[in-house]
Amino acid sequence: MGSLPGLPDALAGLGALGLLAWLVFRTMNHSFYDRQWYQEQLKEVQDAHDEEIRELRQQHKEQIKELREQTERANEELRQRVSEMQTRVNELQGEIEDARRARWAAEDAASRWRRLAVAAGVDDVDGLG
Repeated sequence: MGSLPGLPDALAGLGALGLLAWLVFRTMNHSFYDRQWYQEQLKEVQDAHDEEIRELRQQHKEQIKELREQTERANEELRQRVSEMQTRVNELQGEIEDARRARWAAEDAASRWRRLAVAAGVDDVDGLG
């Protein structure tokens, strides 16, 4: 017969090459879909993470706002107490000053009596009462 001498070998080589090309194509196709699936999963996880971060930031902002309000109320109460204490300290200082002036006035009066008694010749100055 008049067949081509290298045809069976060439067909076998082409068949093997075709099979290899088909395997490469299928592997690349699966890799593409696997990569696409992985990217979709990654995107879902990133979106969930972003949402969780947004919620945490909102909670954090609310907590900071609440703590600032509490701090402001506590500071206002402290300012009020300090003001009351300052008023009381001023009152007590006034009382101390009044007592000091009264003591000085009494000492001045006692000194005058002593001088008068000494000038009058009274020997028992401390017993005058």
